Order: sequence, then C-alpha cells, then structure tokens
Amino acid sequence: MAEQCTCLILKLRGSGFPVKDSGMEGSAADPFYEVRSNYIVGQPHEGVHADGPVYKSKKIRQDLNPKWKSIAIDLQRLCNMDMQHKKLLLDVYDWDRFSSPDFMSFLEVTVQQLIEQQGKPHGLVLKPPPEPHKQDVGELWVDKAELAYPQVHVSALSRKPIAKIMHKAQKISGNPAAVRGPDINIANETSIPLKIWLSTDSQLYRSAEVGKPIGIQGAWTDLEAGCDETYQRPSSMRETYIFILSPNNTPLLLATHALGVYLKGSKTKPISLSLDLD
Repeated sequence: MAEQCTCLILKLRGSGFPVKDSGMEGSAADPFYEVRSNYIVGQPHEGVHADGPVYKSKKIRQDLNPKWKSIAIDLQRLCNMDMQHKKLLLDVYDWDRFSSPDFMSFLEVTVQQLIEQQGKPHGLVLKPPPEPHKQDVGELWVDKAELAYPQVHVSALSRKPIAKIMHKAQKISGNPAAVRGPDINIANETSIPLKIWLSTDSQLYRSAEVGKPIGIQGAWTDLEAGCDETYQRPSSMRETYIFILSPNNTPLLLATHALGVYLKGSKTKPISLSLDLD
C-alpha cells in the first residue's frame, strides 16, 4: 500500500497581494488558492472554470501577506506522477462574504519547479488578470515542497480483563451493539492535519482506494499534526474500518480492526502500522 501513497507536501505563502476589500470589509484581502492539474490556460485568463479544483485552500482573513498551512496532495491525481512536464494551474482568489470570489492572480508551474523553488530567497511572480484589474499582484513563496509518505501509527488498545467484562455484559444485555469494543489509538506524526473516521460500513471500505478522494460520508474527526487521539470502536462485534485521510479527503491509509486483535491480518498486541517516509 505504501507505494500508492506518494504525495506532495506543500506549504505556500504570499507577499504583496493587492487590496481587494474596502469599507466595512476592511482594507486588505481574504485570499485563498485553488490547484488544478494538467490545465492549459486560455488567454486572457480570468479565473473562471467549469470543473472543480484538485485542492482548495482555506481563506486567510484580512492579510496581504498570507501564510497557508501545509497540505498533502496525491501525486497521481495531481500530475499523473509526471512531475517534470504536467503543468499545474494555481489560481488565487479573494473571498467575499456577500458575492462570488474575486480573481486576483494565477501561476502555471510543474511539481518539479515547486520542489526546486523550496526555500529560495525570492518568490514566484504571480500573473495578473486582464486590465482593468490590478497588474501588480505580488509573489508566491514555496516554504515547503517535498515528496513524502505521511507517517501514521494505529494501535488497538486490547485489554483482556475489560474485554471479558464486555462480552459478559453483552450476553446479559442481549444487545451486542450496546457495548463498544476496545479503543483504537491513532498518532499523527506528519506535518499536516489528518481526518479520521471509524465505521462499520464494509461497502464503503471496499469501494475506497488509497489516493482517490472520497466524499464526506460521516462524522470525520480532525487530528492535528503531532497529536494523538483515542477512538472508541463503533461495535465490538463487527469489524471496524479505519479511514485516515489527508485534508483534501484523499485516503492515505485504510485498515481493518476486528475483535480488538486484528489489523490487516496482524495479531500483534498492541497492533501498529506505520507509513514511514515523512
């Protein structure tokens, strides 16, 4: 599975962005960016698209020098693993509360160029939309652009005395679903936030693929970088499916856990699995 998990860890910031908001909205901008893959820009480019982006960042409120958090984008979806030649389109917009976003600037770049730009003492000059829009639209700086596998550890906290009590309680109550199974601990040792979901939906698990974004299906829990959290299994009597996703809903790790003992066929206690190239 690890071979499929190659992704680009990307952290961007901007400088010298033009003022877009005024009056009650302030005298700055609320910038966010979108990334599209294998895109040919028409002339003139005004930031209008019929398709959705591969990734959309969060907006940064009232800031002409925004700093965005690290993200992870699957390389297969981003550039079909062609980092040298496939052009990416990065559009920057100004978020508006009461209207559609205002297009600010854009950049055409390959993954390889982003990697080579990492940490350089100068930014990439953004291209402006056609006049009468402002033509001095600032620069984009690449603080981080690395190929990596997010590193995640999953452990099942199997406690025999508690398990025996639980099984006895299930027999007495006659309702296995009323008593939950052993806890599962997940540690996020990446530099990006992850989304976690534990489910008993076997159909969804079978249809999910590492590297292929999926829609929001349930109550996802955010797990911040460098943090760990303990989760209760939905049921002690049914197999639990563990979905670990990047911020753009791309599965990085799919695992199963049954009866507090098995994780992808392993009987190790505590059960652990890691993707180890971050």
